[in-house]
Formats: sequence, C-alpha cells, structure tokens
Amino acid sequence: MTPGNSHYYYHFDGQGTVIALIDSIGQAAERYSPFGESSDSSPLGNPYRYTGRRLDNETGLYYYRARHYSAALGRFLQPDPLGYGDGMNLYAYVGNDPLNFVDPLGLYSTGTFSDRIDNAFALIPETAYDVYDQAGGNIGIALSGGAPGLGFSVKSAIRSAPALVKNLGATVKGLFTKGTAKSGDNFVDGYRAVSKAEADDIAKHGFRPDPSGRSMQDKWFSETREGAEKFRQNYSDLDGVFKAKVPKEVYDRSYKHPNIDNTGPGFCVACDDLSRLKVGQ
Repeated sequence: MTPGNSHYYYHFDGQGTVIALIDSIGQAAERYSPFGESSDSSPLGNPYRYTGRRLDNETGLYYYRARHYSAALGRFLQPDPLGYGDGMNLYAYVGNDPLNFVDPLGLYSTGTFSDRIDNAFALIPETAYDVYDQAGGNIGIALSGGAPGLGFSVKSAIRSAPALVKNLGATVKGLFTKGTAKSGDNFVDGYRAVSKAEADDIAKHGFRPDPSGRSMQDKWFSETREGAEKFRQNYSDLDGVFKAKVPKEVYDRSYKHPNIDNTGPGFCVACDDLSRLKVGQ
C-alpha cells in the first residue's frame, strides 16, 4: 500500500486479518474483536481489514463475495446461498467460532489461513526437500506472531529445483480445491438437477447463463448422479438430471462445497465458463 509517497506493508494474523500496516518504524496497528469489530479506524485509509476482506466505511459492512457481513452483529445479512450444508442457522458466521474458522467466500466455514499453510508444509513429500537440498537451496519461513508471511528465499530454487515448486503448488492448491468428482484425461463429470424448461434449453443451446427455466447465472453441479438426484427430490419444480463434461481446468478453478444442501459434494461453474461445458452421455 502506498498512500502519498510512503510505502506500507500488510501484516496479517492467523485468520488473514490485517492487524497492522508496517512502515520502517512499525506504526499504524489496528485491533479487532473475534467477530471483526475494530477499536479504531485505519489512519491510512486501508480498506482491507478483518480476515483480509474489504470494509465499506459508509455501511460498516464487509464484502465476503457471496454476501455481506456485519461485524457489529457478528453475522451475515443474507442467508447462505448454499443452504444448510454449513449449519442450520443460514446467517451465522463460521458457526459462531471465529477464532478457529474463516469464511473467505461467504459460503462455508474452513480452517484459518495459518492452519492451511501449516497443513500444506506437513504434506510436502520428503523427496521434494531432498531435491531442494541437492540444488543447494534453502527455505526460510518467517512467521511473525502467527502471521502468514511466508518468506521463501527461492530465486535460485525456482531455477534449479522446479520439482519443489511444483509439489508445493499442488499441495497448497489441493487444500483449497478438495473434490471427489470422477474425471477422464481432460474432463470431469458433473450432474445438475434441472427443471423441464432448463432441460429443454440445454438440449437446444447447451449450458449457458440465464436460460428460460429456473436457474442462476453461475451453475452448481453435484459430483455424483446420486447427489443430484437427492437435490432434485428437494424441489418440486426439478424434473431431471443432466450430466455435464466439465473441462479439467474449469473444474479446478470452480468453487467447491463439501455438502450442498446435505446431498454431497459439488462445485460451481462461473457463467463465463458455461459455454465450455459439454452435455454428457
């Protein structure tokens, strides 16, 4: 962050919350309650605050992608768009346990950022470290007060030990994109419960935003046919299940949820990617 002609650096805690903007003498600290209320305003106009999300100073609300969060109330202002998969209270923030969980997308609770980083390093295979050591590299991890300030000295390692970088990237990525969908070489199978109107639209035009039937622009798919059938049975206007062949790279960047409305795991394809899906057999 560079207000005026000065440079300031974000300092995070284990939740990913900006707790300070650090200059050369370490000033401008910010403090928060467990649910994100700040005891003072940001003297430098920093908009990124609790769990790294943007604060709207006019409304006092945090923008959590899928919905808005009130730190004063300690809850979301809109119901969970995924239903009851994350608990029976559709407005609760991380099951009222903000010290151990975060909800970066406003969709479901997950472990804190520092927990996911710790897990990532625990999962790195020993062979990756061996490759790194043989290349003469070293890892320097700077964790200050639990903050995720990962300080790799890796310039030479990136050139001489690509195996470590590849393994680390795959490990961290796997912590954010857990899924059980079956896949072929280039495609992943997804199953969507649809109304008759949406089924007719898919038959004519393939998957697309805003069809004539019941649908949102982004589309959710169950990872199994059984899950889609369970979801269909919950809604009287859903008549059938369509199978989609989802390109692997589209699936990898999609939102994932471990249990959509208690019907099993699923994923959400953004509207811009829908035209890339194929109707499965």
